[in-house]
Amino acid sequence: MVSSTAEAHQIIADSGIADEKRYFGPHGDQPLGAGVIYKSVRHPIYVPDKKLFATASGYVYVITHECDLAQDNERVLNGDALVCPILPFEKFYDHIVANMPSEKRKGFLSALASRLIHRLMYLPTVNEHLPFGGVLNLNTITSINIECFELDDAAMIACLSAHGLQQVDWVVQNHMFRPKSSTLPLTRH
Repeated sequence: MVSSTAEAHQIIADSGIADEKRYFGPHGDQPLGAGVIYKSVRHPIYVPDKKLFATASGYVYVITHECDLAQDNERVLNGDALVCPILPFEKFYDHIVANMPSEKRKGFLSALASRLIHRLMYLPTVNEHLPFGGVLNLNTITSINIECFELDDAAMIACLSAHGLQQVDWVVQNHMFRPKSSTLPLTRH
């Protein structure tokens, strides 16, 4: 039975899928763009009981390519970025996994680690900011203005390696472009 964040994290780590030594590289002078992780970035979240969006500040993974965000590029509409909020694994465990029946937790975590849940991706331990890693829920990809990266205490905390970027890109592509399960009509008639 899985009864703590540490035990849940160990199940993920034992899978071997998320080799944290290969996922991240130095972020030194990386520009704002695909593959970087920021902390304290404002982004929208849906509040079900109010049926409205609010803003939260948290970790985000940047999806938009850096050339589409560079302000020195003369491009129309280059002030918005696609990001995916990252839920720290401790919160993911507390709010999602811990609320599951205990007999289903290990199977769910194994499926998460094996990438069998297409809308979710576990990111391994980033650094002291995300000591147990985090979870990307691809159904929460959202758009924010690039000024959000300059508000409050927003700061880049990590950069994926080429291997890490390839892994995330594959999961995003699989989620977005997998074939529909239902058949679409060929024409309007």
